[in-house]
Amino acid sequence: MRIFLTIGLIIIFGCSNKITRNLYTGGKFKLNHYKTKDNFSAKILCDFYHFEFKNEKTIGVMNINGVLMPTPTDYNGIPVNVLPGTFKIESGFLGKKWTVIENLKINAGDSVVIKFYLEDDDRPLID
Repeated sequence: MRIFLTIGLIIIFGCSNKITRNLYTGGKFKLNHYKTKDNFSAKILCDFYHFEFKNEKTIGVMNINGVLMPTPTDYNGIPVNVLPGTFKIESGFLGKKWTVIENLKINAGDSVVIKFYLEDDDRPLID
């Protein structure tokens, strides 16, 4: 499984020319937009980090336009092939606050890498 994730990351970054724009850098996520060399594939890759310790990876889940994506168990993001369009991406986990990105536009030839910084949620899981 690890080899497939590594190959996926190599494909995304190996096929990417450069960062075309950094759309948002804030407390809850960092979004980088790349252009692929083939100009027709489109991908989304999400990585999850602790809010307090920005360099420490954690586990998280993502929901793209209402579809729950597989959760990696080794803290490496899974690249998701998507058709060009507008997306709503939600990310979080048990005991973490959810972050929502609305109206993320992805064109043909785009690769978007999102680093989510998941903040602890102090609310009890059970009332």
